[in-house]
Amino acid sequence: MYLLRPEIENRNKKTDVITKKEIKYRFICNSECDIILSELQKTAGAAVPEAYHQAVKERKVIFIMAGRPIYDPEGFKNVEKDGEICGFQFAFKLQYYRGITLSIIRDIAVTVDGKEYPREDVLLTVNGETFDLEQTKTVVSPLYRWEFGDYATVTVKAPGGLSKGKHHIITLQHIAPSYMPFPIKAVCEADFEI
Repeated sequence: MYLLRPEIENRNKKTDVITKKEIKYRFICNSECDIILSELQKTAGAAVPEAYHQAVKERKVIFIMAGRPIYDPEGFKNVEKDGEICGFQFAFKLQYYRGITLSIIRDIAVTVDGKEYPREDVLLTVNGETFDLEQTKTVVSPLYRWEFGDYATVTVKAPGGLSKGKHHIITLQHIAPSYMPFPIKAVCEADFEI
């Protein structure tokens, strides 16, 4: 299995040192996964969620670290219902080379400021219809495809939502295309403000 992550061009091949800031992608053998996760932890300035460590241990995934902006900066907000803040939401793009039917989504793990939210509290809205992550497994209709380049909205049930101010989000998109012999997991992170 392999790990896919942003690479810096013209790196020193002997010492593996990054020498330029031009991002590309390259395949990395799974034996380097722990090093990459360590780099991610330093970059994020917070603990890497357990879901990432588990994926590395499984050694059955392609890991993709987003090399382009995927979050809608205007999409982060708290959600109200009946006058009470009941959660928060954000909009982001699929980290895959093409659109997908929702049935191949296995998980969308959400961590904000080091807090991981339960899978059952995560909802996905595509083309105006909202599904929990168990329901997505049954959605094969072309009306609810998550197309490449389109934003989908993720709502997380969390009483009180997020506090006003700056936050850091890490999400893990986990999909299982039928024509791939293993699942694909994409790490997506950003700083944002509510």
